[in-house]
Amino acid sequence: MKKHINPEGLWEQHYHSKIIQIYGKAGSGKSTLAMHFVGYILQQDIKNKAFWVDAERKTTSKRLNDIIGNNARSILIAQPRTYDEQEKVFKSLSTMEFPITVIVIDTISHHFRELEKRDSWTSYSDYLQFFYEIHILPLLITQRWMNCHLILVHQITSLPEEEDKPYLYKVFEEIHSDWIHLEKGFES
Repeated sequence: MKKHINPEGLWEQHYHSKIIQIYGKAGSGKSTLAMHFVGYILQQDIKNKAFWVDAERKTTSKRLNDIIGNNARSILIAQPRTYDEQEKVFKSLSTMEFPITVIVIDTISHHFRELEKRDSWTSYSDYLQFFYEIHILPLLITQRWMNCHLILVHQITSLPEEEDKPYLYKVFEEIHSDWIHLEKGFES
């Protein structure tokens, strides 16, 4: 039996946080919850704009319209195909010519797994440091500079000893933010 979650109630609990991290297993409703949150932010003011980075390339205009309605027109979507494209998208955020009210990165570590496979690393800590310095830190600086909400959607790691934790959680747990863990079997 599916358990019902109330996205509006969750938003009321977390709206005060400028950075929200959502994680859970595939199909648990992470992207859908992020869409609801974006919808609540966009309906507050007609000038509000969202930037949605869809690394898994699953977000469609129809799905956004179904969940967010007319405010979906205020969302700019980037769907990078590779790690290098995602890096360019992240860099472009800091040069936006209009104010962004909310940035969503869905799924933040998706393309980084590609980098993990293609490059040789002297140590895992070098790998994490690189990811933090090249992607996370500039993203956090941009979020702070724009004074916008940042929603990070995470996949669950596949390592048995780190069950039910976001991939690269050691990097992300250092970010001052609210965390939302969704379990499979929930629906909004």
